[in-house]
Amino acid sequence: MRYERMAWLSALIGVAVGVSLAHADCFPKAPSATLPGVPLPLSLSVGDVNGDGKPDLIVSSWVRVPGPTEKYDDSKSRVLLFYQKDGAYKMPADRELAVKNPMTTAAGDFDRDGKPDLVVSPYGPVMLFLGKEDFKTGHECPDINGGGGQMLAAKLDKEGVFDFLSGPVWRKWLGADDWHHGYFYGPTENDNRAPVVADLDMDGQPDLLFQSKTPTVRLYYGPFLNMLVHTQDLGKFVTLNAPGPVGWLAVGDLNGDGRPDVIASASWDTDVTKRKVSIWLQDSPVGFADKAKPTTGIEGLCGQIVVADVNKDGLDDLIVAEAGDTKVHLFLQKKDKPFATSIKEADETLSIGANHMFCLSDLNGDGYLDLVHNDGTTIRIFMNQGAAPKEQKAN
Repeated sequence: MRYERMAWLSALIGVAVGVSLAHADCFPKAPSATLPGVPLPLSLSVGDVNGDGKPDLIVSSWVRVPGPTEKYDDSKSRVLLFYQKDGAYKMPADRELAVKNPMTTAAGDFDRDGKPDLVVSPYGPVMLFLGKEDFKTGHECPDINGGGGQMLAAKLDKEGVFDFLSGPVWRKWLGADDWHHGYFYGPTENDNRAPVVADLDMDGQPDLLFQSKTPTVRLYYGPFLNMLVHTQDLGKFVTLNAPGPVGWLAVGDLNGDGRPDVIASASWDTDVTKRKVSIWLQDSPVGFADKAKPTTGIEGLCGQIVVADVNKDGLDDLIVAEAGDTKVHLFLQKKDKPFATSIKEADETLSIGANHMFCLSDLNGDGYLDLVHNDGTTIRIFMNQGAAPKEQKAN
């Protein structure tokens, strides 16, 4: 899974597109480039939106009305597109799409015509902009039972063109302005939120994970035979018990056994003892016990989590943007060694700014994932240096 702002430093600071030599750390301590000045950058993502084969930055921007109360000028909110040119991004944005209260964004070829498309989830509806229409028309699926803001783009079954989930709301796009909609019901209360898609049991069918108001992670195993999904109708439904309210969720193999594991970060709490990243390691051959407690975890921190192979050693690693702080921590998985259990075991720590949102993407095509960070005022990019193992000397 990531995003940054306005002027590549004061004028234009390029991001080198060559392959990096190995360094002791994956990421430099100082940003490789910055993009300041975007009005209230809320969320960001990375994708090729102009079809040139290079990753672009997609930033949702709000404009606050001056005054003592928190109000926003909806007429000025935008989705800003920054194209990568000469290995860099710069202000002003190359495109601006007028969308009221834009939240989550994602790029992809959703209509399968070979051209990049863009989906935006404001509060309530979902807006789909097609590349073949030059992003001039927003195909809107209206607000359905709430669920706006956080959005997941995935293909959940063979029907329709593409699927989009906002919380528990399932929107199936059939083309043009034609939408079907459904819902993922909770076991006792309809409070599912922030979906994540993964093939947990490795059967070739997409499965879904949800947070809820309860301290649990809910696993909905596919296939989904209709769009009104009740837990009692599923072939398998599992609830994982977390030590407290869940704020962020991810899936990845954190013990190198080839099976997807579930990772959940606690919501931020003033009590540091309640901050924890919980890890449920999947049982053999596959599966999680219902109401299972975490197998292990990292004490003392919580925040947005992303699982990815950062150093290209074939093992999944974990990045945590510490909520309520200015630090981003990288925990590398080591072959045949237990995963970290303490914040003190972080392999790298970046002191950046307020942790609003971050993502990972290979911006320069060298095969390594780079980090794009948004602190709510400035976007910073940290180019992956291609870290050598710690026991080696950096070249």
